[in-house]
Amino acid sequence: FGHDWLGAPTVSCIGHTADPSFKGLLLTSCDDESTGMFRVEYVNVTNATVQIFVENSNEIDGENCLISQPLKNNGGAYGARGGAQVNIGSCDSLPAIWKFDDSSGEIISSFFEADGGDVCVTTGWPFLQVGAFNGPEGQKDRTIVILNEASEPANYVLRNGNGEVFMTNSISSNAIQTVIL
Repeated sequence: FGHDWLGAPTVSCIGHTADPSFKGLLLTSCDDESTGMFRVEYVNVTNATVQIFVENSNEIDGENCLISQPLKNNGGAYGARGGAQVNIGSCDSLPAIWKFDDSSGEIISSFFEADGGDVCVTTGWPFLQVGAFNGPEGQKDRTIVILNEASEPANYVLRNGNGEVFMTNSISSNAIQTVIL
């Protein structure tokens, strides 16, 4: 259970197979055969660490667990605190250890602790969405549209095809920005 960026309640489920293009798990309808079936087992009750077994997955040989893995963009401007991808992997790996808060239902990965801290698993985390396109003049009139779904302002960095920063900026909370290059 969660909420969308307008505060409306939502229900989402996690799939049981990795998406081939996304290279990780996707949210799915909860009444779909692609929905994952999970079993949570405590690794250490004192510090509330758990492993989350995926009962109906055969992604890897042996037992399949939810794991956290770095984002391809290394979390963007926020580094490791910018998020992580959830996938299926070996239950014998460190990314398969999660913290579970029984009272709130939060699932947290400390796998990236050395790179910036804990990362929560969430279905409704607000984030920046970006779309870019060339206008009728081709590369002479490129346009970038940025949407900040969060209730807090955000900073962002734009890079060219070589990875060089060509613009840094901020966007207000719950705002849309258009950048014409």
